[in-house]
Formats: sequence, C-alpha cells, structure tokens
Amino acid sequence: MSELITSKLSSVRGKHVTVAIITGAAMCVALVLAWTTLAMWLDWHVANGLPRWTRALMLVLEAAALGYILFTKVIRPITKAPDDEEVALMIERQYPDFKTRLIAAVQLTQPEAVATLVGSKSLVRAMVRQAEELAEETPVTDVVTTRTLNRSLATAAVICVIVIFLFLWANPTSGILLQRVFLSDIVLPTKTHIEQVSGDLHVALGDSLKITATASGYHPAAGTIEITYASGRFQELPFDKDPAAGPDAYAITLDSVQESFQYSVHIYDGHSQSFSVTAVERPAVASIEILQVYPAYTGLGTVPRQTGDLALLAGSKLKIKVNSTRPLRLVPQANGKSNYILRFIDEKVGHSDTVPLIRSRNNPNQAIADPADGISLPPGLNALSIHLIDVDGLESKDTAVYPVEIIPDRPPTVRIFAPERKEELVTAQAKLEIGYLAEDDILLGKVTLRYKITASESGEESAVESIPLPIPPKENPKARYLWDISKIPIPAGKPTLEGSVVEYWIDVEDTNNLTGPGRSSSEHYAARVVTRAEKQAEMMARSGETINIIDSAQKGQQDLVNTIGAEINNRPKPPAPAPEKP
Repeated sequence: MSELITSKLSSVRGKHVTVAIITGAAMCVALVLAWTTLAMWLDWHVANGLPRWTRALMLVLEAAALGYILFTKVIRPITKAPDDEEVALMIERQYPDFKTRLIAAVQLTQPEAVATLVGSKSLVRAMVRQAEELAEETPVTDVVTTRTLNRSLATAAVICVIVIFLFLWANPTSGILLQRVFLSDIVLPTKTHIEQVSGDLHVALGDSLKITATASGYHPAAGTIEITYASGRFQELPFDKDPAAGPDAYAITLDSVQESFQYSVHIYDGHSQSFSVTAVERPAVASIEILQVYPAYTGLGTVPRQTGDLALLAGSKLKIKVNSTRPLRLVPQANGKSNYILRFIDEKVGHSDTVPLIRSRNNPNQAIADPADGISLPPGLNALSIHLIDVDGLESKDTAVYPVEIIPDRPPTVRIFAPERKEELVTAQAKLEIGYLAEDDILLGKVTLRYKITASESGEESAVESIPLPIPPKENPKARYLWDISKIPIPAGKPTLEGSVVEYWIDVEDTNNLTGPGRSSSEHYAARVVTRAEKQAEMMARSGETINIIDSAQKGQQDLVNTIGAEINNRPKPPAPAPEKP
C-alpha cells in the first residue's frame, strides 16, 4: 500500500481516537462535577446531613459510572481502534467519489493479496494512483465527526462554570460539604448547631417525658420537634426555649406517653438525627417467695411464709426471691441505685434502710436477697417493701408495703399441780409424787427440781440442791416425778431428816441462745418430814374430815328432798270440772 494512502488512513484513525479520548474526558469531568454537586446538595438539604454509609454508597456509584465512561469512551476506542479497511470504508461512505477505489487499493496491495493476484498488476497500480489522487484532494479527516465532542466540551464547560460559581459563592460551606462527600465526619456548617439532645430514651407508660436539647450559634425563640408514633401518627410540636436550663437550652414536656415514637429536633437550620423513645410498663412484682429461717435454737428450720402473714420470731431471717414482670438491671445505675428491699424500722415508718436484691444471671426476671443466707430482722422492723429497676433504668412505682411483726421469744412457764397442798407431811421413807406443767412457746431446754432443807429447831438452811426432771413433750406439757425422800442427803449433825422441812420448787429454761435463755420458776412448796405416827395421825384426821364432808353432803341432800316434798304437798288442788249439761 502506498505511503500516501497509509498516511491518510493513519490520520483519520488518529483523529478518531483523539476525539473519543477528549469526548470521554469531557463526559467524565461533567459527571464528576454534576454528581459531586448533587451529593453536596443532598447532604445540605437532608436533616442532619446524609449518613456516612449513604455518602459512601454515592461515592461508589459515582466511581462505577466514571469507570464505565472511561472504559467505553476512552479505553475501548484506544484498544479497538479501526483498522485500515474500516477507515477506508468510513471515507468512502463520506465521499462516494472514491467508488470503492480506496478499499480496493487497501485490500489489493496487502502482501497476501499481491501473492495471489490474478490479472494485470498494471491495472491495480493505475487504480492505486487514482485513489492517491482522490485522497490527496479530499479532507479525509472530516469523516470523524466532532459534534459529540463539541457538545461534551460545551456541557463540561457550562457545568464547570456553574459549579465553580456555586462553590465560590457558598464557600466555606461548600468546602465542608466537599470534604463530607469524600467521607469526612466534619459537622455540617449551619448557623444553628444542635449539640446535645436527650437521645434514645425509655419511659414508663402513662408517665410524662421531658426532651431537651442545647444549641450553639444562632438561637431563635423556638424550634420544632417532629414525632412519629409507632401507630403511624405524626406530630410537629413547638420546641421552646428553657430559660431555667440556660440561654442555649430548648425543651418540651410530653404528658402521659402512651406509645413508643421516633423524634428529631429542628432549630432554625440545625437538625438533629432521629432518636427513639420506647414506652414500656414499669417493673412490678409478679410473685414473691418468702422463707423464714428460724434461729437454730428453735429446731424449726426454714418454713414458707405469706406476705400477709409476717409475724416473725425475733432472731429469724428471711430468704426472699422476687419474680418481676420485666427483665431487671444486673449492675447498679450510675447513681448506685439497683434492686433492693426497703426495711421500715421506725414505728412511724419514717426511718428505713435497704438490703440489695441481686439479679439472677440465669433468669433476668428474678432477684434474690443478699446475703444468700437471708436478711436479718432488726429491732423495730415493722414493714418491708420491694423496689425494682429494670434493664432500661425504669423503677417500680407505688410498691406494696408488707407489714412485719417481730415477736419476742417469751420465757417458759411452769406450775406445780400435785400435790394440791403447798405443804405436805411426809416420812423419811416416803415417795412424794410431784406433778408439774411446763411450757414454752418454742422449745424447753431444761426442767430442774430445786430444794433446800431447813432445820426446824435452829432454822438453819442447807444449800440448794438440784434434780433434773424429764422435759414434757410440747403436745402434752404435763409430767409427773416420783421423788424418793429417802435419797435426800441428811444434814450434818442430824441422825435423820425427821423434824426438817424440805422446801422445793421447779425451774425451767428454754433453748434461746440469742437473747436468753428465758427462765422462770414455780411457786415454792414444802414437805415436812415427820415420824410414821405423826403421818398416820394426819391421815386419820384427813379421813375424819372427809367423812364429815360426806355426812354433811348427805344431810344437805336429804334436807333438799324434804323441802321439795313439802312444797308439792302444800300446793292447792285444781277445781273439779263442771258437769256437762244434758
């Protein structure tokens, strides 16, 4: 192929590639400027700006569009530029005067075509010369149109001028927006900047809620708060200044919140992000398990109690397990408050202290008293109350108060019911039966017979001696003891007990090792030791007294019978009935 035709074809191909590259570059510039400006505009007009992930997504989409243009308008025209035959066809379509001479000249002058050429080579050379002459006279590069290039350059130029003007006009705001397009976390430049908002909150159903915010920069008289409820209802309310909190503070109080909602605060051109308020029921006691741990000395162990029956023995402890309607807080709040039991100690229910309730790690709705062995019952305790704090920091309200009565351990009682007389005559060989009634509200620990001997002549008293007695069962507190008088030690200097008086009584003691033990004693009785003859005389005297009592009773019975008979005989007779008339 001739050098002239090759040069002409190369110039067309070069112009084609150049136009494609410049057109693609102009489109890329226009795309970047327009897309970036759009992203900046959206970021400015969306409340509180576009979130970072949205800006990142727009940046990725911009890069993808830019890559597509570069690939289709720049890279592909370079890597797949038209060959000589395609360029020749382009020229012939634009300039029909060539009448296929140019494409033929290209094809027939190829080395492989020359080797297989059949016919006159002089004819081919003549055709090539004609093609050269036409190519020399024809502006073949005009076949590559620049209309798209010109439109692209004009569009890019217009966009560039507009963007530069807007950027300079909105500076420095535009500079900040440009940084945010490339994922900077710099704050949006507004005249009013909302700095602190109450944020995400939890509120008890039916409670009032105060939402606050502070702003810097320009402070208008009021802003607005937009509320979207879970039900779909929307409200826009005034967000007024709060002079009590400061000149830069704004607040609103929502009365009786009945459902959850989303809210955002708007003050002049400052916009907060969206926050959520979750309305939930306050935590309350769903059920409560109370175990009374009796003092060890009682032997009663641990028993369940009802909240309405908390009459408790002094020294007892309580194990309390609370089940809540809401998951409870595991760790204390910032102010140190957590789940606890309030103990009212003063009689006027004014003074109180607290015992912590520890939430179960396995069941978030359950808490137990700490320490694990139970809480103590201090003197003066008269009520308990359970206070709960849930995972959202909401506290129980109007909690029930459980009355508590601390019952002191009463001392035991003892009474001798046999013998009936407080002084009996006994011989030195007699056996005196002592019947006694010993009781305690909890448990008896000891029953002891005490006695001392008094000499009748000198009045000298011996030391007090003790004899342990059987402890009667709680179900039947009566017991008897047969006391062998002959086993009482004889006082020194005397040959026998005769003539002495044995004074005796019974002491009892309970098992209270906390505040006791409680003790009490029976009345004192006496056993006068006499000779056998004196005892027999006393028995005869008692028999005579008994016979006299029986005779007197019989005489009284007979007198009563006689009196009743006389009354019957002296009663007037009723009149006879009148005879019937015929």
